[in-house]
Amino acid sequence: MILTNKFNIPAVIYEAIEADINDNPYEDLKRSGICFRTTELLGPPLIRTLHKKFKDTKSLIVDASHYLAVQYGKMFHSLCEGVSTPELLYEYKVSRTFDYNGQKITLFGMLDEMEHLDNNVVQVTDNKTCLMSNLGYDKPEYDEQLNVYLHLIRPELSGDYFEFKLQLRYFIKDFTPSKKVNALARAANPYTKAKAEELPNASIYYKSVPVYTEDQIENIILEHIADHIETPERVCTTEERWDTLPKTAV
Repeated sequence: MILTNKFNIPAVIYEAIEADINDNPYEDLKRSGICFRTTELLGPPLIRTLHKKFKDTKSLIVDASHYLAVQYGKMFHSLCEGVSTPELLYEYKVSRTFDYNGQKITLFGMLDEMEHLDNNVVQVTDNKTCLMSNLGYDKPEYDEQLNVYLHLIRPELSGDYFEFKLQLRYFIKDFTPSKKVNALARAANPYTKAKAEELPNASIYYKSVPVYTEDQIENIILEHIADHIETPERVCTTEERWDTLPKTAV
């Protein structure tokens, strides 16, 4: 892979991007058979297939600017990361092995934050960055990701936990207090006022994620495994390309 710098990104950032590309945070974890990172498994098979095929060649050329958003996310993760304690863990690596038609599949993940709350409740938090305009849209892939992390960590939890909580912690990159103030001032009816009141009051915003049953998330994981193993070169769907169907104004 050739990493270019067509837009004159500062050398220190370019070097950080280059180091991240070559980093494998799961080297110290036990593995068996075919291995996937959680985000890799939940993504389209074609991306993984092509990356594995060309990553060690000069045919794959990517500009460092492509990874700037990733660096932004890493900075937010670093800000949220504290010192781990028995009750509160940060950047905790997990793995679990699954069987697919006799093949061993190891799935890796990293929990941004896991906290043991009162009343035998375990809460898992995942950090994300977004724009104000994205908050109103559902992100089923984020829901799946958090539920996969919970499924990976379940075998390690001792004792009887009666409840699990999952949440997303967003850093809103374009937040300004005036956006909510102006939206409330422009509200012309109860509906637009209610929508304006839902806007965040700060650049940090929390959103709860539903907890799937163990059977439900196990089936989701196995479906993604089957997708990668059986159809590694299938064409990405319109949804996976973040594309939208043609629309006609009427």
